[in-house]
Amino acid sequence: GNDPNAAEYWPSRVAPAQYVAMLTAAYPRIKEVYPEAAVIFGGLQSCNTSFPTGSAKPINVDAVMYLRNCYQRGIKGFYDILAYHPLSMSTRQIPKPAAPNARTIAEADRLRGILSTYGDTEIPMYWTAV
Repeated sequence: GNDPNAAEYWPSRVAPAQYVAMLTAAYPRIKEVYPEAAVIFGGLQSCNTSFPTGSAKPINVDAVMYLRNCYQRGIKGFYDILAYHPLSMSTRQIPKPAAPNARTIAEADRLRGILSTYGDTEIPMYWTAV
């Protein structure tokens, strides 16, 4: 479930509905076996919304749009931590991403806004892949 909003990591195309289906099926099973486990929403990649021309998988989805889409499909209550990859322009074609910057910090604030909109203000956000 890493980078679920990035086309290079999803089997067919970026598919929030499939990701929500996977997480809503897995979460109760994980908690049943290991109630103390922290289920982490796969790290949303801060990325440009399209790969360079000629890429085999040309479409990524903005992290904020992706998270909103997942909430609209019922993700609330099926994860404990939101992971965010604040890399800037991180793709196969751009191998050296920039460090977190004003754009990625603003994007993290917008992700927090989505959590707030859906009443998940207590969900922690881990910055991973920094």
